[in-house]
Amino acid sequence: MLDEVSIAYAKELIKHSQKPIAEIAQILGFSSSANFARTFKRITGKTPSMLRLPPKISRVCYD
Repeated sequence: MLDEVSIAYAKELIKHSQKPIAEIAQILGFSSSANFARTFKRITGKTPSMLRLPPKISRVCYD
C-alpha cells in the first residue's frame, strides 16, 4: 500500500516537474534510483522515464 501511494506521488512529480528521476527517488525515500525504477515499473507497467516522454503522435493518412 505504501509503495502505491509513493508511486502515485512520484507520477505527479514526474509529470509536473523537471526534477531528475534520481532526485524524485531520493525524495520518496527509496534506497536507490534503480530500486525506485523497479518498484515504479512493477506498479505502473512503465519506467519513470517512459512516463516523462511526450506521447507519440500517430499519422493518419486520408485518401
